[in-house]
Amino acid sequence: MMPINLSSKGLVMIQSECLMCGMPTEQDLRRLISSLRDLPVSLNCLKCDDDLVKQTDGSTLIIDIAHHHETVTQSMDKLEKALLLGWQSTVAKVRLIVGGGRIREEVLVQLQYYQELGYFQKFMEEIPNHGAVIVHLRHA
Repeated sequence: MMPINLSSKGLVMIQSECLMCGMPTEQDLRRLISSLRDLPVSLNCLKCDDDLVKQTDGSTLIIDIAHHHETVTQSMDKLEKALLLGWQSTVAKVRLIVGGGRIREEVLVQLQYYQELGYFQKFMEEIPNHGAVIVHLRHA
């Protein structure tokens, strides 16, 4: 896997090999999934035939989309980028820090719409912290 810098606080691994057999992948998932509209997508390993897009290392990507003076529009853009990054990597879940105000309300509406489009399995507010939302992209 190839690390990419998410922020000064951490790295996200972009998949460059099959997690089942270790075979290097021919196609970078960043090119295959360049927009959420590209989902659902499938890419099988040439060696073991496992679906590379569904593979996960079980980790959670954590992104704060509401506490850096963002507007609702900026937060919605960050939401889409966070989900896209999650699909381009091997994380199982994306934890979105959304706060408790208008941004949170808009994020929940948008996530409901994205779920209906099939962009991920499910999402839920974190309990007891309703200022965070967990989006389940893949089975861990």
